[in-house]
Amino acid sequence: MNMDMATGLPASGAPLNFWLWLAQLFITTVFATGFITYYQQGWHNAHEKYGQRPVVSWMIRLTMLVGAIVLGIALHMIGWRVFANTTGLMFHNLGLFTLTFTLLVEGEALWEYLVQLVAVLFVWNMHHMGYYSDPKYTISLVILAILAVIIWLHKNDIRYYVVRNVGLFTVIGLDFWTLLPRHSAGLTMTPLIAFQGFSMYLA
Repeated sequence: MNMDMATGLPASGAPLNFWLWLAQLFITTVFATGFITYYQQGWHNAHEKYGQRPVVSWMIRLTMLVGAIVLGIALHMIGWRVFANTTGLMFHNLGLFTLTFTLLVEGEALWEYLVQLVAVLFVWNMHHMGYYSDPKYTISLVILAILAVIIWLHKNDIRYYVVRNVGLFTVIGLDFWTLLPRHSAGLTMTPLIAFQGFSMYLA
């Protein structure tokens, strides 16, 4: 029986069947659409509606920052605890999307960006727990660090251009899903499972 290195519990290795994969693609897309809508409304309130009221604006920004991080990590933990690819892939992707989408937020301070990166790194490490000496872990971190610098320096050059935006998240998804260790957060990774996970993130 395959065991998850971090928990000692059984790891699931069965890929999703086609219809379940398709259904979860739809669910992740609906979730992402709703999250983007509410997050953009929050941004509008913080930077435009209450932009001239610093205290209110700061409280909204702090709520958005903490809320996205708590939600993203919580979704990842749910994916970890179910110990089944049938639902784990979806929850891991919902959490990854929540944490990485906010990296492109306009008008945030450097400290906000760094806090977001710490949250992403926390989840990243969680998925490589027990395999920190694996070269794939080091490679994934190097790619993530390069992407983090590019995002911070060129946010506006990426955010409003579809090809660059999709390209960025394609690299993030590939970095995350293709370089995971054999046993990761309750999952037993195979090329098909990596493809299903990546396609769900990119959707």
